[in-house]
Parts: sequence; C-alpha cells; structure tokens
Amino acid sequence: MLAPLELQKPIELVQGLLGLPWSQVRSSISSAAKEEGPAMEILFPRASELHKAGVRFCIADHITSINFDPNTVSFYLPLIRINVNSEVIIRNLVVYEALIKSEKEPMILNWFVQLMNWLIQTAEDVKVLKDQGIILTLDSIDDVQVAKIFGGMNKSVKLTNTPDNLVNAVRSVKNYYNHLWRVSAFKFMNKWRQTVWKWCKIFSVLLILLLMSIQTFCSVYECPRFSFKVSNASQAQQRLQLPSLRSSL
Repeated sequence: MLAPLELQKPIELVQGLLGLPWSQVRSSISSAAKEEGPAMEILFPRASELHKAGVRFCIADHITSINFDPNTVSFYLPLIRINVNSEVIIRNLVVYEALIKSEKEPMILNWFVQLMNWLIQTAEDVKVLKDQGIILTLDSIDDVQVAKIFGGMNKSVKLTNTPDNLVNAVRSVKNYYNHLWRVSAFKFMNKWRQTVWKWCKIFSVLLILLLMSIQTFCSVYECPRFSFKVSNASQAQQRLQLPSLRSSL
C-alpha cells in the first residue's frame, strides 16, 4: 500500500487537472467548429465587375423588359436620365408605389431601384453604365453623385412578389458570373482559408490546455530545469586561444 505522503502528489495532480477550465475549453472548441464565415455566394456583382467579365449592357424598352441573354452575354436595362433632382423624385416614386400597390402585386419600381443599388456601388460602376448608354447624366452631375443616389436609397420598404422578368434576369446574371473560373477560384480560396483558420483556433485551444496541464504536473512533481552551461574553463580558454593559433599558422 502507498503511504499517505506517496498518495499526496497524485491527489494534488488530479485536483489540479480537474481545476482546469474544461467547460471553457469545450465551449471554445465547439464554437470554433461550428463557426461559419461570411456568405460565400456573391449577392450580385457590380456593373464594373460584370463589364470585366465580358457582359455587355444594352438598352431595354421598359422596366418589364429587363432580361439577360446568355447567348450574347447581354444585360438589357432601361435608359435612366439622372439630374440633380433625381434622388428626390425616385424616393417619392418608390414610396408612392408602396402605398398604392397591394401585398399581392409586385412592386416593379422598388425592385428596379434595388437592382440598380446592387449594380452601382462606386463611380466606376456609373462610368461603365454611362459608356454603355444605360445612364444619361444631366445638369453636370458627376459619377460620384450618381453612385450616392443609388447607394443611399432607403431599404425601409419591404420587397415582396418579385417580378418574373427580374427574377429570371438576376438568376441568369448570377449563374453566369459565379461560373467564371476566377470567381470559382476566389470562392474556393475563401472556403479553404476559413477551414484553415477554424482548425488553427481549435489547435490553439488544445495547445493552451496542454501547456496548462504540463504546468500543473510540474508544479506537483517539481520537474527539473535543464540548463546548458560551460563547466570547464579550459574550453572557454581554448576558444579564446583559437584565433591566435590560426594567426600563427
């Protein structure tokens, strides 16, 4: 049988290990394993991104004629004339449509404004649509101001019953863009980065737990500390004499 003194250290070790924050470790590992990064799917590409991907913007006759032709890679949008009063006019029309339309009717103008908000985020997007003839600016309004008009539209109106032509157009554009090799490669690299980061967090938690366990063990059993010292003075003297020997040679 073990003497009381011989049982003391194992008991202290078990108590120390039980005192480690196991619940926090489990919750950290669980949260890291379940953590998901930002959505991989691109909501909708901007006009400049579509233009770089080879999409041509063509003029449609009406909002209800918006569509995407995958054969010619052409995105048909209605012509928009923008001046200094356009933001106020568009906002009023959006609110007016929301008031007069029933919940079962699709709010075509609201959805169109949302589509333009997706397409136009920067002045570069405005320039692309101007060069393609979709946007016509009046009153010397610049591209930055046009981008602010569509980028600052209020999203307070709840959009329901998407028009069929917009559903088909948005789906077709997204399918075309997401199947490009560079977009697919970006999505793959983003997913790989998230996976690596997740496992790095789990490994860090386990490493910290291991170090805490080693510290607990050493605090009980007094682990020896190893140090590498030069114990022979003659070795140091030989190192000091080495340059003189080389010079004499």
